[in-house]
Amino acid sequence: MISMSVAQIAWSANATPSSAIKDGMITGVSTDSRAVNPGDLFVAIKGDRFDGHDYVEQAIERGAMACLVTSGFRLKSPASLLHVGDVVDALGKIAAHHRRIGNAKVIAITGSAGKTTTKAMIAHVLGEHFPIAYAPKSFNNQIGVPLTLLSANRDDRFVIVEIGTSRPGEVSALSAMTRPDVGVVTSVGAAHLAGFGSIDAIRREKMSLFDHVVNGGRAYVNARAVDGISILPRSAEIGWQTFGDHPEADLCVTNIESNLKQTTAQIDGRFALELSVAGSHNAVNACAAFGICLACGVSAQQILASLKTFEMPPMRLNVNASDRWTIIDDCYNANPLSVAASLDVLKTETKNRRVFVAGTMAELGEAAGDFHRELGLNASTSGVDVLIAVGEFARNVASGAQGGPSGTKVFEFETIDDACAKLPGLLMEGDTILVKGSRSAGLERIVSQLTSKQVPSMLRAT
Repeated sequence: MISMSVAQIAWSANATPSSAIKDGMITGVSTDSRAVNPGDLFVAIKGDRFDGHDYVEQAIERGAMACLVTSGFRLKSPASLLHVGDVVDALGKIAAHHRRIGNAKVIAITGSAGKTTTKAMIAHVLGEHFPIAYAPKSFNNQIGVPLTLLSANRDDRFVIVEIGTSRPGEVSALSAMTRPDVGVVTSVGAAHLAGFGSIDAIRREKMSLFDHVVNGGRAYVNARAVDGISILPRSAEIGWQTFGDHPEADLCVTNIESNLKQTTAQIDGRFALELSVAGSHNAVNACAAFGICLACGVSAQQILASLKTFEMPPMRLNVNASDRWTIIDDCYNANPLSVAASLDVLKTETKNRRVFVAGTMAELGEAAGDFHRELGLNASTSGVDVLIAVGEFARNVASGAQGGPSGTKVFEFETIDDACAKLPGLLMEGDTILVKGSRSAGLERIVSQLTSKQVPSMLRAT
């Protein structure tokens, strides 16, 4: 963080200081009282399961310079408090001010799928050549984005921000806060339909990022996301480049070949891309990273060399091979677009049984049942040998699969506990197992069980 005085923080947050406030320099921001360091601003956020106001005294004891709290909050003894109407909104105002006084270029990334991986790829490449700031996890909401911006130091050249959304207007609000020099839309698909209602509404939401790219900045968008759009917005104010596997993309990735261990392709017809990760869709993500990092001053060969050593973030297509089976851990999140990409990865397995543990895809609204039936049908038609559907829409998934080609064995379980209890008896040695669902589905428990030595070892291929 770039150091700011308590007075500067109070001004940017439109806060009312307590009578005991003392000016000084704030050198960090924390929303976790256990992680507060001397000189930090502690932000007392109220969540569904906790209230940061309960830990203000603990933060002060750990050396917090000031605490950002809701108006009306008081302690028995005088304390250095900054009172605001809405703590999260005030955090965003502080982050926006911090962005204005910093020198770093901001790269902001959104999309229905691929944004975390693309962010990680860009950070992996740029981090080898410049001081950068980015959130290693998916800090992509109204709390995570400000914390990412505030993590930047004075000497950082780039700040890489991931922007998510679950309701209309969220991308625009977070983009206004970040004022990106570079905006990126990785994809547009059926995600968070419960909040948007249609793919067109999701496209408008994602594209609103470009309303806030600074004049003279750059815009990168997956060509498939804007297919059919003849005029891209603000074309006189920002530079555009489309990317991807669409034949009319400005930066096109072709000749994609992928298996569980690697992905190869060509970018722009002349650059050989090699990734040590699975998934043909990751060649598209890498194509975006290539174009952006090239514009940031890294040479093509340096980018390609860096991408060759890239590793996937946790719970995103992590391939774990053991002497019993191969597990594809992709249980961080799921929507129809990302599930289709993961099934393409599973399809590359040609020697052993393909097993798909399918969890709930969250926030799909009234169409959720139909999307889950389509998921089951897609699994069946893509050559899945065993489909294990888990959760609220397991029956929809199962019915969709049973309507597809014969040959797929289908099992359904209402709960994770039920699935964990029966799963060992459904598997055989040598299976390749894709585990995919939204974060709320909790499928990491199944991954943990499959990687545990407690799983019965008497399974045999038949």
